[in-house]
Amino acid sequence: MTHPSGLHRTTGTSHDMTNDTHRTPPTGPTPPESAVHTDLPEEDGPAPTAYRPPADRYGGAPGRGGRRALLIAGTAFVALGVGFAAWFATNLASDPVRAADVIGFDVVDSETITVTFSVTMTPGTTATCTLDALAPSYAQVGTREVVIGPVEESLTTYTVSIATSELATTGVLEGCTATSTSTGSPAGASTEMD
Repeated sequence: MTHPSGLHRTTGTSHDMTNDTHRTPPTGPTPPESAVHTDLPEEDGPAPTAYRPPADRYGGAPGRGGRRALLIAGTAFVALGVGFAAWFATNLASDPVRAADVIGFDVVDSETITVTFSVTMTPGTTATCTLDALAPSYAQVGTREVVIGPVEESLTTYTVSIATSELATTGVLEGCTATSTSTGSPAGASTEMD
């Protein structure tokens, strides 16, 4: 019988071999009684303690080198995140037109639609906005470019009429591009443009 530690159990008698014809008898002289392992449990005795491999068999416990590498990687990750946030904030702040959204539209008749939109941009900025009128098939049936600003407030609202070649069912804002930044006369918080 083999013990979990890999040692063979020897009792000093041939009793174990009499009932088992498949075992080969041990070679060499029988060990003296003092060489018999008495610390091994008997077959009906208590269960052996859990086998523990040598501590360095699987590379040992992680040392300071593993923790140091983790600390360096974590620091580099945080620095990268801070750098990205700074770049994003600088890039966002450098664009004077921050947002432009359609608030609503009104189909006046088969040749006209009005579009109300808001623009958020840096005070003192002038921008050109492009608006489109679309048919039910999403074909463009009218377009208009309007110059807004310079603005005194960050958020301004405008209403624009667009001439159409046929009945339009929606008005969209393609976008606004800053053309200049100055401190001229303000366009006001809400403006009607015809």
